Amino acid sequence: MKIANRFKFLYLPEGSSAMKQFTVSRTRLMALLGGVMASVMLLVVGMGLLVARLTESVEHKSLRRENNILLKELSELRFGVDALKASMVSLEQTDNILRLMVDLPPINNDVRNVGVGGSSSEDMADTYDPAIDLTLDLDKLEREIKLQGDSFGQIKTRIVANQDLVTHTPSIWPVDGGRLTSHFGKRHDPYTGRVVAHLGVDISANRGTRVYAPADGVVVQSKPQYGLGKVVTIDHGYGFRTVYGHLNSIAVLPGQKVKRGDLIAFVGNTGRSTGPHLHYEVHINGNPVNPLDFMFEGYASNR
Repeated sequence: MKIANRFKFLYLPEGSSAMKQFTVSRTRLMALLGGVMASVMLLVVGMGLLVARLTESVEHKSLRRENNILLKELSELRFGVDALKASMVSLEQTDNILRLMVDLPPINNDVRNVGVGGSSSEDMADTYDPAIDLTLDLDKLEREIKLQGDSFGQIKTRIVANQDLVTHTPSIWPVDGGRLTSHFGKRHDPYTGRVVAHLGVDISANRGTRVYAPADGVVVQSKPQYGLGKVVTIDHGYGFRTVYGHLNSIAVLPGQKVKRGDLIAFVGNTGRSTGPHLHYEVHINGNPVNPLDFMFEGYASNR
């Protein structure tokens, strides 16, 4: 089919009854159509770019907003971590004092640092990341807290052991009232006049005066013994034993557990005795020691 070289267009102007016409060559028409198509294409591409830029702008704003929120949260976390680090310093100081009080050596500073290897601050200066820095601090705090927990556990164990030792250490005056009439050490025997070793102290008191356990322990003897008359012996553990002689009567049985301040006997005048009194001995690992060294001020019985 042959394509015309020229095209005639007829049109009726608005408000006129006369038909008008104009002729356009094929070349000019094709150029006109090409221009229109190019304009349409440019418009479409331009709209696409505009939509893309608008979308990117919205995404960037969203990312900036999220980034600002994250930075704020990181700042708050940093504040909390710094506060924890300050608290740990205070805890370490208290821990050192407590360890000294219970006779434990302070933890070495190198151990407390609980550090790990890594890049230096100069190496990381150009790549500093607050999130990574916070993570490293939290990791170190976690190790410090574990170390501190272990230390407090050791302190608690020592306190419990020391408390048990305290409750089993003779520490109170063993009778109600009374008067010290004979000291520990060498003295003249009241019957023979010869200088002999006196393994305890004598406390003068009326017959029937109550005698109390000076510490927790187990009764290992409650029977008459030559020279001391009726005797009670208590094993307190930790190498401590106490002996009570010249008793009028005994209120405990062998194998019975007693607490500090429990009634165990009554003052008497049995055995080789010149009058009602309590003969009281303290032994450590089988060796007699001065009982006055184990009558501490501030310690009271349970009565």
